[in-house]
Amino acid sequence: MKLSIIIPVYNTEKYLKKCIDSILNQSFSDYELLLINDGSTDDSGKICDEYSKIDNRIKVLHKKNGGVSSARNTGIENASGEWVTFIDSDDWINHGYIENLVNDTYLNVDLIIHGTVDKMNKNHINGIFNSSEYNYVFNNLKLSYNGYPFSKLFKNHIIKTNNIKFIEHVNLCEDTLFLIEYLSYSTKIKHRSKCLYNYNETNDSLSRRSLYSYKSNYLGFKTINSLLKNNLNIDKLKEYPFLTNTYIGFLYRAINSLHNNSNNTKSQRIKKYNQLHELILIDSSQIKIKHLPKRILYNLFFAKKFNIFDSLLKIIYKLNK
Repeated sequence: MKLSIIIPVYNTEKYLKKCIDSILNQSFSDYELLLINDGSTDDSGKICDEYSKIDNRIKVLHKKNGGVSSARNTGIENASGEWVTFIDSDDWINHGYIENLVNDTYLNVDLIIHGTVDKMNKNHINGIFNSSEYNYVFNNLKLSYNGYPFSKLFKNHIIKTNNIKFIEHVNLCEDTLFLIEYLSYSTKIKHRSKCLYNYNETNDSLSRRSLYSYKSNYLGFKTINSLLKNNLNIDKLKEYPFLTNTYIGFLYRAINSLHNNSNNTKSQRIKKYNQLHELILIDSSQIKIKHLPKRILYNLFFAKKFNIFDSLLKIIYKLNK
């Protein structure tokens, strides 16, 4: 089988039929469609089952709610295709989307990226790029903002061999972390700016509160530290600004969440700041960030309230020396 299409499904009954129909109407047919019902409380699970009865390429897996990363991981575990792609259940694809993606699989590349309507259609970057050119490609594509897994083809054997997974309980930029880890095992990518994927930005997803939780961003920061230490050459952080943006983003949101959560006591805040401080792997010889985001400096002012000003300064010093 050529392709596994993974769709995490959670309470998207309003959009799900349009999404599935857009896949069934594609000209390319050599695929399996994995619908992962992540504990939906509406009729999404029922819709999935109905479609599985009319097309034997559709496989439905019902699971307890665990979030989009958990659902995608379940899809990966059950994917049997040579290539893997992801589609969100409230999005849809234009005719020819899958065929255009798959047409590039004859190339000797590890990752195929196409554009998405209203997101990447202004980035007219086309061609095959090796790892030494990733900086150029992803600075132009703004990877730290467009790290989503859809509109891409991943090699299943790279994912399975290296046990690459979406980090559960990280609710923001978890797809970017997945992509960064995948890139660490890839040597060549293909990009086309052609746009046939329609991204539907709705308010039916996770709450903003959960996105900016300390736990989520601490785990994200811990994960990217681990990737830099074990999977990536740490010098890539200064070579690739998109890595720096992701790294700083997790750190900032973790710090910011401590100030905005009144349930944390003074001692809990100090403990968590020290927890972040201990994670920093980078010293002055490994990275130089010319302009720290003002929002991090803003947090330093409030840090005085909790007697951890020196600890935060040490973090900033390590990142800015």
